[in-house]
Amino acid sequence: MVNKKLGFTLFEIMMVMAVIGIFAAIAIPSFTRQKKVDWKLILNEVNNLASIARQETIITPMTTCRLSFSNADEIYKIVVEKQQTDAETGKISYAQLNSSYFQTEYQLPKNLIIKAAYLNTNKPELFAENKGKAFCYMAPCGLSQELMVHVAETSKDAKNEIHKTLHMLPFFSKFELLDDWIKPEKSKP
Repeated sequence: MVNKKLGFTLFEIMMVMAVIGIFAAIAIPSFTRQKKVDWKLILNEVNNLASIARQETIITPMTTCRLSFSNADEIYKIVVEKQQTDAETGKISYAQLNSSYFQTEYQLPKNLIIKAAYLNTNKPELFAENKGKAFCYMAPCGLSQELMVHVAETSKDAKNEIHKTLHMLPFFSKFELLDDWIKPEKSKP
């Protein structure tokens, strides 16, 4: 008479459960952990947009481009816009620069928030003044306005915000990344 084994022993079931538990303990924290922001990548993306705007103003005579920073509707993005003049009215407006070679828009990662932007201390904060938009203009000679943009990296618990400032260097038309929120120095009247 042959004794057939028809199921698993309690020991075998417990071992499988232990292995699954170990895998879960290793895997679950990596899935729930928020991705760390690569500030170098963000700085490169923003500087690419500044470079595109600068090149467009140098190449196209009598044209101004601007970087448009938006914090409306909880979508934080930066767009290169080019000056357009209406032939009939002469009114100047700006529209997103279209390029088949370059990306002219960058949307910040979901855990980054643009909090504020300042041109200089003689003017109020730009987002409050312009209904959720801030602009940095590039002149036809390739120079730009000095701009300071405050960006915050938020976490799930909202207790540990990391503050950075994107500072536009006007003669280089290039951003530098500064730790913490920096405001422009007050100029004397």
